[in-house]
Order: sequence, then C-alpha cells, then structure tokens
Amino acid sequence: MTEFLANKPGSSLPVSKTALDLLSNPLPANLPTCDKDVLIVMAAYRGDLDRYCRLRRPHLVHGEFEAIVRGVYHNTQFAQWWSTRPPPEKGRVFRIATAIVARFIMNDDISWALTVCKGGFGHWEPDYPCLIFFPDMANSDTYEALARAVPAMRPAGARAAMYANYKAPFDLVVTGPNDDFETVTPNPALYAEAMQSPEPYYRNILERIARERGLLDTIKEPSRDVPSWEQASLRRWDVHVKHNVLYAEVDRWRDIVADSQDCEMAIYDGVRCNAMGLERYLSPPEEWRPSVKDGRRYGRKGA
Repeated sequence: MTEFLANKPGSSLPVSKTALDLLSNPLPANLPTCDKDVLIVMAAYRGDLDRYCRLRRPHLVHGEFEAIVRGVYHNTQFAQWWSTRPPPEKGRVFRIATAIVARFIMNDDISWALTVCKGGFGHWEPDYPCLIFFPDMANSDTYEALARAVPAMRPAGARAAMYANYKAPFDLVVTGPNDDFETVTPNPALYAEAMQSPEPYYRNILERIARERGLLDTIKEPSRDVPSWEQASLRRWDVHVKHNVLYAEVDRWRDIVADSQDCEMAIYDGVRCNAMGLERYLSPPEEWRPSVKDGRRYGRKGA
C-alpha cells in the first residue's frame, strides 16, 4: 500500500529540481545556482566525505547535525575525518563524538572508549554511546573486552550482546560472578531489549535476577528518568522498513530531518535521521507523483 500526500500551500519552500537532480549525479566543476542545503545534508547522511567537504558551509544548515551523526554511524572514514575536526558549533554536537566512539567499537576498536574513560578526547566532550550494535555488530570478544575495560559501558554491552545473541558477554556482564567487577543491575532498558529478542534466554535471566532483588515489577515499567528512545528495542523500531508516504514535492523542512518523525525513532543515541521520504520521492517517475495542486491527503489501499 502506498499513500500519497500533496504538500499544503505555503507550508515551506520546495527544494528546486536543479538541487534534486544533483543528488543523483556527480557534482559539476561549476555548481549551478540553487539552494544547496539538501545536497549538504544528504552528503553528510551518506558519509560522502569528498562531496560533503566541497559543499559544507561555515555553519551547520537545518538537518545537517542529525545527518552528520547518521553518517558517522554508517561510515568509518567519515567518522575518522570528524575525529580530527573541531566541534562545528555548541549545543548537542557532543553527539557527533559519541557516534565516533560507537562507530569504532563496531569496528572492534575500543581505544576511543578507553580515551573517553580516561577523560581525554581532545576538543570533544562525548558521552558513552548506548547504540553500539547498529548498523554493524562487533565481535563477541570486543564486547567482553569493553565490559572489562570501561565499567560505564557494561549496560550498553549487555544490550549489544542481546541484540547480537552473544551469550558469553551477556553472562559476563549480567550474571557473573566476577571477581574483578560488579555485574549490572536489571533495568527497564535492558528488559525492553530482552523482551524483543527471539531468544528467551535473556528475558529469563533478567527476570530471575530482578525477582531475587525485588525489582521485577520495576523493570517491567518504563522509567520516567530515562529517555523513551533508550528504553525501546531497536527491533521494535524495525529500522529497515520504510513508510508508505509519497510526497508531491520535497520541502526543506521535510527532506531528512526529524520534524515529522516519531521521537522514539531517535535510534542514534537520541538523534533521529531518516531520508526515507526523500529517497521514495526520487525513485518513481514524475507522472507517478501526486499533484502539487491537490491539497488533500488520500490513500490507495490494497492487500
């Protein structure tokens, strides 16, 4: 089933055809005059380093920050480049550094997490990442080494182990006993991940430990002190499924950024960024797109 949505008049300025054509073509030596914001954001989104460096401006454009975080998660070279750069602006840009740490953990490199643990990361101030298993999973030994070396990352390691179905690092972090460090306490975030796992082993272990500690009811209820995105499993979001909306135009506010996306879709450690709307718009021939003049929403239902 596909739904068609024509933009409301006056809602925002549409991206020009010139800019959209450049998304699917190499950049010419002399760039034509057009609004290049969508080109900048998509270059960051894909982690296209050469294209991004050519297009970027001194200050971030709308949606660029979210796209950078996504690009770092999906592209090692983009992550390496950003690790050598000063933070672009104040605000949530520490999330870029957090994404860098996550990207290298997924590459089986925990050195960046160790650097954060020791209090040094040059000009950045990252948090420890929660998402360290998407878009790629590290090896089981990596999560075990991370748990031993960086105590603050043991809960994230437990979630990664459940997602990847690695019982050894999960048991190390959750069940113990360990002479050299304390195991993590079951909490709503870990339980949410276990509930979505096709392997009941993790749920059973967490429920047993929580029952022994009088926490069983607590872990089954979301915590108000923890962001909703942190308490939802990536499996529940089903990040590989695209929505079924086709727009008549691409507005600058809608191209990639999070304005029209569910807040629980902030999968990149609190940052949400998904270009499904833009990519769906670029795919079909122009005659298949809904009319811009049609200001109403209608659907085509099918089995």
